[in-house]
Amino acid sequence: MPIVCRLFRTALTTFCCLGLFSATKSFSQEVVSDRYMPPILTSSSSFFSTAEPTTLELSSFIADSTTNTASALSSVLSDDWKGLFTPKNPAAWRMYWSAGLALSILPRSVVYDEVTRQIPQLNLNWRMGLPANFGVEAHINTVYLTNLARLGFSWSHNFGAVSVSVGDDFGVWFGFASLLSDFNVKALGILNFPKINVGININNYLLSVQGELITSLGSTTWLGPQETPIRGKSERLGSALTITAEQNISEHIRCYVGLKTYYTLPRYQMWLAFSDISYRVVIPEIFFGYIF
Repeated sequence: MPIVCRLFRTALTTFCCLGLFSATKSFSQEVVSDRYMPPILTSSSSFFSTAEPTTLELSSFIADSTTNTASALSSVLSDDWKGLFTPKNPAAWRMYWSAGLALSILPRSVVYDEVTRQIPQLNLNWRMGLPANFGVEAHINTVYLTNLARLGFSWSHNFGAVSVSVGDDFGVWFGFASLLSDFNVKALGILNFPKINVGININNYLLSVQGELITSLGSTTWLGPQETPIRGKSERLGSALTITAEQNISEHIRCYVGLKTYYTLPRYQMWLAFSDISYRVVIPEIFFGYIF
């Protein structure tokens, strides 16, 4: 498993470097292609001459500078939203889906086993737009030992290059493990995630920040050959903050990379460690993949 984790980190580092290189190259090309040389600084206007520019030349320079600045801003701050994690919902009945990997790193203070401490998960996401700026979405993180499936809705409003959405997700987490030949463990729980998302579109690079509350609506763990149930209570677990970046890599494919930071009672993240700690911990989760 440590080898898998190293490969995962190497792939993530390569992915981020390629995305940063692509963004830097695109921005440099735009700056060069859109470079503006005001008329009073060109050779035809006698730049090295001691004559002062006339009022007409200054007025023309100011007007041209304003026009070019507005044009540059309009090309950078775009309202063309085509993302999966952005606050703005897709057009009605338009769908996007993605596939990638996610890695949660549990705190060493409560999980000492490196195998259960950091396990890469398959990250699947789906989103569809509905009329009146509503949308429905689903998210799945799965690796058999521990799984989380979420289904929710949201409503968004667009302010040009800025978008805001509010929504609510319901989730089901479940896991399976065989610790001994005749000792099996199973767990199941229901969660609720009210959320708010704010994003900006900078030259078709979508940046979003989402905050959410996490509430457990109940859980059950079955232990041993007799599968004796142990029921968990409903409680407020904590919160999470997610930062995501998306960009186009082709006409029909977009890549994404993000960091989700939990501050929560780790009831479902650490169920396999049989953790019953009563204080909240910080759990970072790194995820990346491709949107189709």
